[in-house]
Amino acid sequence: MLVPRFRVHVEQHVLDDLQLRVGQTRFARFSKIGGWDFGTSTEYSEALVEYWRTQFNWRHAEGKLNALKQYKARVDGQDVHFVHERARNANAMPLLLLHGWPDSFYRYHKVIPPLSDPAAQGGDALDSFDVVVPSLPGFPFTANAPLVNAEQPLRHAAVRRSFRSVGST
Repeated sequence: MLVPRFRVHVEQHVLDDLQLRVGQTRFARFSKIGGWDFGTSTEYSEALVEYWRTQFNWRHAEGKLNALKQYKARVDGQDVHFVHERARNANAMPLLLLHGWPDSFYRYHKVIPPLSDPAAQGGDALDSFDVVVPSLPGFPFTANAPLVNAEQPLRHAAVRRSFRSVGST
């Protein structure tokens, strides 16, 4: 099965709305006694919101995300987002990298190039892998997972089997 490329793109009106909401954040005032024992520090939250409001550039971040070869495929009736970087070696072994919570596929952005093209890092092309990094159900760009039940481990096994048959263009 061939699947088309996927590119991250958030509409400008969504970013404008987020910018407005972030700018309207109201902070709770807590005593500095106890530090983080009672939740996130107000000072830390204020600094983070100020960064998001005045310095963070979503389009730059979007460009970094789109530097990865991304796809969406239908797996067990659900849309699953994944990164697939083919090895420079035609006989390469596939390598499936899975993220955990709270995380995303982007965790692996620095290791994907040397794994799929070690020769570019001074290594041997024969050591390359076909790297696949899916976004797990419920994480960005993949559909929410159905309720977890006793069959969930079987579902994970089905995802692994399905990725064996997924090709990308």
